[in-house]
Amino acid sequence: MQAQSNIRAPENFALESYRKARKLLDAGVDAIGGVEALARVNTVTRIMTVKRMDPGQARAAWNGEYEVGKLPVYSQGIMTSALDYAGSRLWIRHRDEPIPGEVDAFTEVVTADNSFTLRWMRAETPFHAPVSAGAARARFSREVRLYPEGLLKAALRQASTLEYSGHSTLDGTRVEVISFVDPQGTRILLSFDAATHLLLRSEAVSDHSVLGDSTLSATFSDYRRAGALVLPYRTVSKRNDRAARDYVLTSIRFDADLAPRDLAPPESRIAVAEGPDTPVLVPRGGGVYEVHGEYNVMFAVFADYVLLVEAPRDEGYARQVFDLIRSVEPAKPIKVVATHHHFDHIGGMRYAASAASEIWAASDAKAEIERALASRPTIRPDDYAKAPKPVTVRLIEGRHVFDDGKQRVEIADVGPGDHSSQLLMAYFPGTATMLVADLWDVPAPDTPLTGADAGLVMTRVGELGWKVERMLAMHGAAASTTALERSLVARKSYLASWTKDASSVPPARR
Repeated sequence: MQAQSNIRAPENFALESYRKARKLLDAGVDAIGGVEALARVNTVTRIMTVKRMDPGQARAAWNGEYEVGKLPVYSQGIMTSALDYAGSRLWIRHRDEPIPGEVDAFTEVVTADNSFTLRWMRAETPFHAPVSAGAARARFSREVRLYPEGLLKAALRQASTLEYSGHSTLDGTRVEVISFVDPQGTRILLSFDAATHLLLRSEAVSDHSVLGDSTLSATFSDYRRAGALVLPYRTVSKRNDRAARDYVLTSIRFDADLAPRDLAPPESRIAVAEGPDTPVLVPRGGGVYEVHGEYNVMFAVFADYVLLVEAPRDEGYARQVFDLIRSVEPAKPIKVVATHHHFDHIGGMRYAASAASEIWAASDAKAEIERALASRPTIRPDDYAKAPKPVTVRLIEGRHVFDDGKQRVEIADVGPGDHSSQLLMAYFPGTATMLVADLWDVPAPDTPLTGADAGLVMTRVGELGWKVERMLAMHGAAASTTALERSLVARKSYLASWTKDASSVPPARR
């Protein structure tokens, strides 16, 4: 006899789920001040300190606990965020001072018709880069996800997508969980304190080129009265269980107008060289090639193989680079060197593994690559997940030379530095060119942006006896050694003048 259930199924699962979710959303809105007070909020300006500790961008590979207070902080600064909800506009300024006097500032502007970024170091003229409309919309949505009033406004606008997800516990607190789909098409889970109804966490599922299936979350705490609302003064963002940033607010202001001068680029600026939309092959002669794109890489053709320096970003970008290599050498195996362990620089290594490439890396990058190869993504399975292959990851310690008598590429570790404890740079003697990642960006041709680690590069070049005439930066363009040396002199002169007169530190822009 068939068992009979005493559980009555709802007549409409979707509607019942919506009603439960809507009740919890309305309670969450009431908890921070009510729907009328929330509706009156147009622009919110926050000033905060930001500690960055994302292990995927840290100075060294991390094997300890991933919580705030356990992870090493690799960058700290002041951030001002002004969100205009009514006009979908955004103005953000980041201002770090990694060493006394060396101010590194970055401004992001999102408007309907003129989005851009500005970056300047010390008192230099800022570098200006336009931002596409699609990227600007995505950037605005990412910022909204950091703030409860923005999330609740978005959930109310997208009410037809509300769903009830159940209940759970978060750090010992019982929470009720709902979800909605934001304007960018991302389903976001909202966890509300079951007792106070305050929003404690937002969370979204995503795929990641290194970690595979993952979540992006923001956890909210230290709620205080701010005008007519009650808002958190601390937010911790995470990917999976890995803390990435810790935001501690010092002030919240409402409806401060964004001045036109804030939303327009300054008259004095340097245009960032716009790279191609897709990677482009650039022959340099003698079997050496550059690939110019969002990440510049280089490869050299040897008698029995091709040596590629870097497989960055993700599977799609790495596949495009490999296709360009195969257009030159369709049959030879490809060996790949990873410059360092940062996730954006090893994001294409799973594709390299799927192509049966032999991988070479320093110990930190080797450890992260092996962890990446162990993940099994299911949200968006890549080629390696569909058909895993045995992979050899070889260790480079200090220096390694690839030489078959006709072709030669030298690899050397320039670390330890502030950016990374280990960072490999590559020298292609046939073209007198070195490829350098991160330590020395060149936003515009022959206009290098000299950071704290840039001096390490030229010192190491001298020690190795490399006859370098030109550097290709992995981010940006190329620069002559004359331009590099000139920028080092300018940096040294600036810091010397700052030591004598601290007032020479450039003021925060706004």
